[in-house]
Amino acid sequence: MSTPHPSASADPGLISVQITDLVCRDSLLRTPSKRVESGDWATMDSLCRRLLSTFDAIHYAGGLSAIQLGIPLRVAIVNLKRKQGAEIFLINPEIISASEALVPRTEGCLSLPGYKATIQRHKKVKIRAFDRSGNEFVYTAAGYESAIVQHELDHMDGKLYWDHLPPNSTPLSIASAVNTLKT
Repeated sequence: MSTPHPSASADPGLISVQITDLVCRDSLLRTPSKRVESGDWATMDSLCRRLLSTFDAIHYAGGLSAIQLGIPLRVAIVNLKRKQGAEIFLINPEIISASEALVPRTEGCLSLPGYKATIQRHKKVKIRAFDRSGNEFVYTAAGYESAIVQHELDHMDGKLYWDHLPPNSTPLSIASAVNTLKT
């Protein structure tokens, strides 16, 4: 089993700077995250504060999973509005229903900076999860927020967005896309 990334125990302010260091070289991102069990709840407040601190330092992020900090637990933060207090913590989330309608979404990831790909996501998902206090809730996400929720759940399952690409496809480098447009 992979050991947690060195930045996982570092100061939360440093984690956000080093998050991309975890990504391309650490097989931990391919490991399905474990459910938060009763003995793990004592650390949830601390983990949620670390997620929030890191998330807040990355102004363009819509979500962040604990696995991206080197912590293989099924915990994520989503905040489409990017307003303090509007964040939603998802602990042990599961999709309980999804729309049949799929929509193309161009996605990027903190785990593969500089690349994007258009993939199909459910237009709407309903999830069941626990909040940081351990209270169960049901939440419906639609549109772009639905894509973010699905993206973070993929991280928890050891999947990355480019796993949804057709065979023989690769994410498009932003630099190569810009160069293609110049020619």
